[in-house]
Order: sequence, then structure tokens, then C-alpha cells
Amino acid sequence: MNTPTLPWYRVPEVWLMIALLGAAVAGGISTLVIAERLPDAQIHHADTQGRLHGR
Repeated sequence: MNTPTLPWYRVPEVWLMIALLGAAVAGGISTLVIAERLPDAQIHHADTQGRLHGR
């Protein structure tokens, strides 16, 4: 019995994997851009300086 083989671009599961990987890459890049544009705020209080540095 001969079953015809489909080319890779005709298999729906391949496109699902490509879409999931693409979404992961896009999410990682957008997270990196957000982290670079909005750095954490540094809080300076005189009463906490000793506790933060172990004094």
C-alpha cells in the first residue's frame, strides 16, 4: 500500500510549531525591549542604607 508523503509545508503541525516558536521569540524580544527602556527605579532612603549594606 503506497501512502503519499506530503511536503513539510503541507503538514499543519509544522506550522503550529513554527507559530509557537515565533511567538516565544517575539515575546522574548518584547520583554528585552521593555526591560531596556524601563529600568528599575533606585530608591535611596537615609534610614535604610545601613540595613541594605549589612551595617
